[in-house]
Amino acid sequence: QVYATNGALVAKCISHTSGITCLHSFDANSFITGSSDQTVKYWDIRVHVPVFNLLRHRGIVTDVYGCGAINPNLIISGGTDGVIRGWDIRQLKHLFAFSVGPGSPMAMGMKPDGQAFSVVMSEKVTDSFYDLEKYGNRLSPLMKPLDVPPNVVLSYTLPI
Repeated sequence: QVYATNGALVAKCISHTSGITCLHSFDANSFITGSSDQTVKYWDIRVHVPVFNLLRHRGIVTDVYGCGAINPNLIISGGTDGVIRGWDIRQLKHLFAFSVGPGSPMAMGMKPDGQAFSVVMSEKVTDSFYDLEKYGNRLSPLMKPLDVPPNVVLSYTLPI
C-alpha cells in the first residue's frame, strides 16, 4: 500500500506471489520491489499495477536499486542466487549479469556519475531461513562463483 504524507491511502499495489523482501524508490511516482517469488517489479503509483515484471533471478531477490535522477533507464537487482543483474526499463531488456559469489547482495548504491555502483554483501544464508529448496539455487553453467568473503563492499564499473 502507498500512503501520502498526510496518511491518506494513495494506492494498493498487488502483484507479487510471495513476500516482498526489498523496496527502493525510483522517482516521485515509481518504485521497485523484489520478492521471494524471484521477481523484480517496477511500479508506477498512478496505474496501481507493475509496469515491468523482471523474471531472471533463480533465488530470492534480496535487494533492488534504481535512481531516476542518476540513470532513468537502469534498475539493478541481486539475490540469493549470488547474481547481480542490470535491466534497461525503457527498452525492456536485460543488460548484464555477473556472479558475486556465495553471499547475497544486501544493499546497493550508484555513484552520482552513474558509471559505477557498490554492493554490500552478506554471508551465505542457510537453506532453512530462505528455504532455497522451494525456489531453487542454481547458477547458470556460464557463471562461475567468485571467492568473495562475507560482509564486504564490492565496487563495479557498469558495462554499459
